[in-house]
Amino acid sequence: MRKLVFIVNPKAGTGRARELLPQIEELCRKAGGVTLLTERPGHARELVRALDGDGSVYHVFACGGDGTLNEAAGGAAGRGDVALTHVPCGTGNDFVRMFGADAARFAAFECAETYDEMLCDGIDTNIRFALNTCAMGFDARAAMHMTRYRKASFLSKKLPYNLGVLTALLGGIARPLRVTVDGDETFEDDFSLVTVMNGRCYGGGFRPAPEAVPHDGLLDLVMVRKVSVAGLLRLIGHYEKGEHAAFGDLLIYRRCLSADITTPKPIPATFDGENEVTARLTAKVVPSCVRFLVPKGAAIE
Repeated sequence: MRKLVFIVNPKAGTGRARELLPQIEELCRKAGGVTLLTERPGHARELVRALDGDGSVYHVFACGGDGTLNEAAGGAAGRGDVALTHVPCGTGNDFVRMFGADAARFAAFECAETYDEMLCDGIDTNIRFALNTCAMGFDARAAMHMTRYRKASFLSKKLPYNLGVLTALLGGIARPLRVTVDGDETFEDDFSLVTVMNGRCYGGGFRPAPEAVPHDGLLDLVMVRKVSVAGLLRLIGHYEKGEHAAFGDLLIYRRCLSADITTPKPIPATFDGENEVTARLTAKVVPSCVRFLVPKGAAIE
């Protein structure tokens, strides 16, 4: 038996998820589904884990931003009775961007029969589960500041990101990091950023891993050595487009099973846009752990 479950973050984005509630509730009334609202950080994960395993297969619609999807995926990972999809209502919605033109179809949610299933990998870390990305460095610091600025409702959609980048710049770009790849290759340097990707996009459309495949059993690791402010401004457009050749020797790229990132002092780290402060980040691929629903016929571009 299949059950539809809509987990809605009413605070996501600019209130888009809340605006969808009448449509969601009407669909649930017709299809016998349920609507659950999140009330606090981590609640979506708790709600998925609480699905009672009564023999049903739960089709879970995470209605919110990347953080809501992250939490729901953390609850769904490893559960054969939960299939998950995203109804993107946040400001980034980065995981589904890899579907290109088909990404917009995720917002037009319908009954489960209109979806195909893709077994996706996940990222198991020492802090929390991630579906799309985890990172330490300049990008994580910018993300942490951006989250704070987003709480000011009068700011435009793009302004919190710009302010987050500016605030991170004022604190310096690079940090000393030691990165061990698959336990046998180590890089130790001042790095601007170190990003572990399962998907292709993060940060509202940046493409650090333009060829990543979320079901190939591998993670894509991107390391950018120390750059000046002028160098960052020159390269950031290329980074956004996934044009790695522009970086030359500044960028190191590996496809791996695991990465261990350490730093002498705790610094911000980000997990699908959710922020923590830590001196160590370990990331390991978990193959085929999330049953992810995609609109029928949709494909990764």
